[in-house]
Amino acid sequence: MNDNDSLWRRLLRRFGAAPADRVARPDPSDHHHAQAEESLRGLLEDPATESAVLVNPHIGEVPLPRAVSQFFTADVFMHTWDLARATGQAAELPNAVCD
Repeated sequence: MNDNDSLWRRLLRRFGAAPADRVARPDPSDHHHAQAEESLRGLLEDPATESAVLVNPHIGEVPLPRAVSQFFTADVFMHTWDLARATGQAAELPNAVCD
């Protein structure tokens, strides 16, 4: 392989094109989602954080489970829709969650 081929292969990889010899790999977002879910579940199930309180100068003191429900869950839910729309993807939000 000459230097020119190497440059083209690097450019193709950078912009998401798969060179002929590229091996398919798992989607890294799957790992990220699993890791985020595991971390959040661990936080909420840890007896040491049961009484944890989020302290914020704008909203005061909020128990951790309520803060996750009120802010984190809503944020992920809403941004699923707007990021999908902004990137031209379908936003599939379950009706039960939307109600």
